[in-house]
Amino acid sequence: MTKLKMPAYIAGFSLLALCFSIASCRNGSSRKTAGYNDSMVLLTIKPIQLQNGWGYEIFAGNKLFIKQDKVPQITGTHYFLSREDAKKAAKLVIEKLKNNELPSIDTLELQKAGARYN
Repeated sequence: MTKLKMPAYIAGFSLLALCFSIASCRNGSSRKTAGYNDSMVLLTIKPIQLQNGWGYEIFAGNKLFIKQDKVPQITGTHYFLSREDAKKAAKLVIEKLKNNELPSIDTLELQKAGARYN
C-alpha cells in the first residue's frame, strides 16, 4: 500500500470535505447508505483486530472512507474491547452521516451505545 505524505491540515480538510459531500444528501431508508450526485454509496463496517484491542474501518462502496484504529476523542491510545464494541462505534458514525452530521463521536455517545474500551 502506498502512503502519500501531505500536511495534516490538507488531510483534515480533505476528510472534512468528503464527509460533508457524503452527508449532504439524506437517505430515508434503513440501509446504511449516504447519497450524492443522484447515486447511492453503500457504507459498510469492517471491525479490525489490533495488537491491543479492536478498531474499525468504514468503506464507501469499495473504497476505505474512515479508518479508526483507536478510540476517538480520548487522550492517549485506547482500543475497543471487542469486535462488537468497535461495530457499535462505527454504527454511530454511520448514523451521524445519514443524519447530515459530522461523523465525530464522544465518550458519552460511546457509553450510551454500550461501546466498551480500555
